[in-house]
Amino acid sequence: MSPRVQGDPPAGQAPPGEHLRWWRTRRELSQMRVAEEYGMSARHLSFVETGRARPSRELIVHLARSLGATNHEMNVCLLAGGYAPLHVGELAGGPATSQTIDEMIAQHHPFPAYVFSADWVVEQMNPGGGWFCTVFMPDMPPEFHRIGVDMVAALTETEGMLSRMRNAAKVGSAYLRQLRLEQLSNPGLRERVDRFEMSLRERFPGEVESDEGHRTDSSYHIDFDTIHGPLSIFQMQCVVGIPQQITVATPRVELWFPADEHTRKVIAQNAPTPASG
Repeated sequence: MSPRVQGDPPAGQAPPGEHLRWWRTRRELSQMRVAEEYGMSARHLSFVETGRARPSRELIVHLARSLGATNHEMNVCLLAGGYAPLHVGELAGGPATSQTIDEMIAQHHPFPAYVFSADWVVEQMNPGGGWFCTVFMPDMPPEFHRIGVDMVAALTETEGMLSRMRNAAKVGSAYLRQLRLEQLSNPGLRERVDRFEMSLRERFPGEVESDEGHRTDSSYHIDFDTIHGPLSIFQMQCVVGIPQQITVATPRVELWFPADEHTRKVIAQNAPTPASG
């Protein structure tokens, strides 16, 4: 049996094998026992722990859960191995977090609320959010007004999210900066973000800001021209969960608030009533 590990766990930048070894020795388990339980050779596990072999994503997740690693420790190890961390819904305790999000966006009605993944795909929206999509993207197909919409595509399309904005170049630039930053930890965004930037620069030549310094908040103020007249809102992005479990893959909740009395009245009078039951 391996000796008990003393001291602190590996730093976040440590290779994944160091994390795996620390979890195993913390439980006082031999390489042979852990390898047999996973169905691999002790030699291969030894290679993984010493960095001579790269652990698969599935191995990291299995060992994390089998050896009592926290969700935060598992996601740190996944990132160290070059893998995307797990979404909150995939983590232990995900259903409770999901219920919290459900309640949050329901309580925010009639004002729009959206939940989107790290890939910027809308996973949930409240009735006010669905209705408001038809207001600021009236010329887009119905699939852009429902759950499943690709928010990067909604920003890219000519008749999409930016089409009715009075301050489209400024807001588009802010979204572009955020997307480029998130792309560093989620490379799968690159192709879609490249298309968005190309579209942005073609539509607003000379107006796209490449840098605005460090943002001090996560909100956007947006003015729309709509069939209901000018509507003014501000958005706030947030995440749900304890700090130790927040990762780059944690779903975001985007809440939209009326920025003036006219907008508040228009939304309150026109947003559909949530279905009962």
